Amino acid sequence: MAPTPRGTAHGALHPMRSSAAIPAPNAQRAPQVQQTPPGWFAAQVVGRAQAAQDAITIWLALPGSQRPPVPYRPGQFITLALPSPRGLIYRSYSLCGDGSPDSPWEITIKRQEGGAASNYLYANAQIGATFQCSAPLGSFTLPSRLAPGSTLVFVATGSGITPIMGMLRALAKVAPSLRLQVQLHYAYRSPDDAIYGRALSTLDPQRQWLTQWHYISSHGNRMSAERILASVGHSTSTAHWFVCGSDRLKRTMEHLLLQRGVPVAQFHSESFGEMRRESAASIRLSAIPSATVRVRLAESGAVLTASSHETLLEALERNGYRPPFNCRTGICATCKLRLVAGQVNRGADSGLTQAQRAAGEVLSCVARPLGDVTIAGAGRKVAAAAALPSPQAPVARPRKALRWALVAASLAVFTGAWMLTNHKPTASAASTTTTTSGSSTSSGSSNGSNGSNTTPSGSSTSSSSNSGSNTGATNQATPNTNTGVS
Repeated sequence: MAPTPRGTAHGALHPMRSSAAIPAPNAQRAPQVQQTPPGWFAAQVVGRAQAAQDAITIWLALPGSQRPPVPYRPGQFITLALPSPRGLIYRSYSLCGDGSPDSPWEITIKRQEGGAASNYLYANAQIGATFQCSAPLGSFTLPSRLAPGSTLVFVATGSGITPIMGMLRALAKVAPSLRLQVQLHYAYRSPDDAIYGRALSTLDPQRQWLTQWHYISSHGNRMSAERILASVGHSTSTAHWFVCGSDRLKRTMEHLLLQRGVPVAQFHSESFGEMRRESAASIRLSAIPSATVRVRLAESGAVLTASSHETLLEALERNGYRPPFNCRTGICATCKLRLVAGQVNRGADSGLTQAQRAAGEVLSCVARPLGDVTIAGAGRKVAAAAALPSPQAPVARPRKALRWALVAASLAVFTGAWMLTNHKPTASAASTTTTTSGSSTSSGSSNGSNGSNTTPSGSSTSSSSNSGSNTGATNQATPNTNTGVS
């Protein structure tokens, strides 16, 4: 069945933004997220709506306001740091607004079966909740200048419509005056899965500048690169192309367009789907015995011990290094390093171009060492290695030594206080001594209890490496004042 231009689309969606469409924040807040990278900040949910089947749209602003946390360009993305039983997880979401400095950020989340981040947000991204966010990043944006009469072609599958929606909204303000010719090719499974379906139908109701093709696979209507090229015709080589979908779609479109003479600078792409592959890779890794490998840093000559199950980023962080990162899923390429020697499992590194891979660049957030490796670009050590213990190093012995040291220190303080007291064997003196001793014991117990009670709430959302200290806190026979700092 051949696709036909459509001016309407199916699917329920929150109406276009207005002051009435974004409710005021209330007092509800999500758990505070800790240990985020420098430069991140808090953003509060000020609106939420159903975007499509298994998809929600949320609006984020500076806490207590309706203003966006920082400016952005339509099509860029932000990364959220979210708690999980394994520690913080990071997921990137495209900004779907038109870049207006007066409106909150808008992101849409498609719930994935078994997805830790999407299911967490579905349950916890309620009005008033606060999340830690990165600054907007990404170059999947409109050209800084558009010549009058330009042609722009947008290709999206599924949730790939989210960054494109922001760009289309921005174009709606200038397209008629610049006489732009814009095409949208959007594929999804069923009418209920059309993210931004209703909003798309209201972008250009008179069809002055935007022509839409909707490919609904449940209706037997499938999108292909060849059909898209046929619809564009003679404008193929002069158009700006924006592709957001699966990695396979991106590579196919790039190959065909370069063959048709489209300049590299006019092909813009972003891909999703890497998170599913990363989850599958993690399952396969769990069945493989872990090996100890060495990671040598080319600049300093330092040699770090790592596990073959760790990513290079995890190994560096555990050893006190803080290289830049953002999405931690292989998309944004913020964490790229150069592999000087050795081999790695590259993981889902769609953020790199083929030329970057050929030059030896890897993404530390998804690359895992297959043996001893040498890398360049990790930076300098900025934190104590003890801050993140090795997954293979025993931690009980240092904790035990610290506990005994605290016991010894407590005895020394108690003995000093005893020597400074007049201990005549009178009834009043004995009573005073007993009272003082009881008070001191009670105070120590209280401090220990407070330490163990505050630790789970502060550490359970920050790193799974603190689980040992939580367990230790339940042993009332052992001093546990080190619980809060372990």
